[in-house]
Amino acid sequence: MKRIAIWALITLLSASGRAFAVDTPIDYQTLDFRLSITKLRAGNHDSTGINQYFFQTKIYGLPVLKEEIKKPFADRKKQEVDLGKFAELKIDSLKYWIPEKKAGGTLMSVTGDRVRSLIAETMRINTVPEDETSVVCVVTMYEMNKKFGWFGEDTKVGEATFSIIPESLPHGAKVENKVLTITDKQGTFVEIKLEYQALDVKAPNKV
Repeated sequence: MKRIAIWALITLLSASGRAFAVDTPIDYQTLDFRLSITKLRAGNHDSTGINQYFFQTKIYGLPVLKEEIKKPFADRKKQEVDLGKFAELKIDSLKYWIPEKKAGGTLMSVTGDRVRSLIAETMRINTVPEDETSVVCVVTMYEMNKKFGWFGEDTKVGEATFSIIPESLPHGAKVENKVLTITDKQGTFVEIKLEYQALDVKAPNKV
C-alpha cells in the first residue's frame, strides 16, 4: 500500500511538471552564425588537372508533421532560402589549399533574422504553430563545369548538413559550434567551421 502511495505521488509530480513546463520562445537575434572554410584538399574532378570549386548555402524550413517526418528529405514539404555562393577556389588536383591572410571570400555569414523570416513563412504556408517547425542548413560543394558559365551542369562534390532548429523536443535552437566535413572517393577533404556569434567570447557585449 505504501509503495502504491509513493508511486502515485511521483506520477502526480511528474504530470504537474509537464503541465507547467513551458518552452522559452526562441530569440532569433541570437542565431547569427558564420561558415568558414578552414581546410581543403582538392579532389580529382577536372580533366585539366585544375579544379574550380564553390560552395552553395541554403536553409530549409520544414513543418514537423507526423506524415512528413517519415519521408526522405528530398520528398518533404519545405520552404527554401538560397543564401548564395562563397569560397570560389581554383586549385590543382589532390593539392592542399593554403588560406590567404584575409579570408573574406571563404566566409559566409548568416543572420538569425533570415532564420526568423523562414520560420514565419513555414508557419504560414503549412498552417503549423512555431513549435512544429524546424530549420536545416545545407552546404553543397560544386566543381565548375558549365561552359561560359551557362551551358552544362556543375559537378556536385558533396554536402554537409546541420540543424539550426532541430525537430526534437523541447522545441528550440541548437546553438553549438562544430566542424563539418565533406569527402569523396576522388580525394576531396574539406573542413567547414560553424561558429555562432552568441558563443564568441571575443564579441562585444550587446547593450
